[in-house]
Amino acid sequence: MTFLRTTALTSALAMMAGPALAQVSAEEVWTDWQALLDSYGMTVTAESETISGGTVEVTGAVFSFEIPEGTINIDYGTMTFTDAGNGTVAITMADTVPVTANVTSEEGAAVVSMVISQPGAEVLVSGDPEAMRYDYALPMLSISDFNVEGDEVPEDFPALIDITMTDFTGFLAMKDADVRNYDSVTSLGAILAEISVDVPENEGGGAFSMQFNVADLEQPAS
Repeated sequence: MTFLRTTALTSALAMMAGPALAQVSAEEVWTDWQALLDSYGMTVTAESETISGGTVEVTGAVFSFEIPEGTINIDYGTMTFTDAGNGTVAITMADTVPVTANVTSEEGAAVVSMVISQPGAEVLVSGDPEAMRYDYALPMLSISDFNVEGDEVPEDFPALIDITMTDFTGFLAMKDADVRNYDSVTSLGAILAEISVDVPENEGGGAFSMQFNVADLEQPAS
């Protein structure tokens, strides 16, 4: 469930963006972004924040949140918030986002890692400071390079988890900056997933494998 929770939350937060409704600035969007993440129980840290000519550049950005088993860190690297000149703000993020979870269970401590890829992501923010709208469009969003390391985990841990989503679009429109009421719709052209896990012999042996492909999904929420 840690992996699924990370995937869902990271996918939702990593690509937010909307058409012009009023006026927002880059600084206001970055401030709102941090407040939104805080409302989800996430901690935001950054190596530096630079404001210049309608652009906010955040370097070394890491979003972290606690789970019962430990902590998940999402490394966004460099993020840029740029005034588009028409009352909207464009958000630029790295094409790849490493995710690391440090977890502890009865079996011991482990580090779970994966990489989220989002090449060509388009993010635009509009509205006003009290009710921002985030519209997003991603040609492709994938999760790969799944790995587990730990005292009780074999060095050649045989697990494959690859998930690819195409035509990932939607919006998240805030209704109240304080209460965080919102409307949202997410659409996916398709989801292709391949999951395969071999159980070591000292744990009973066996294997689990699953592949699925789902097309044309839409999920409204409020």
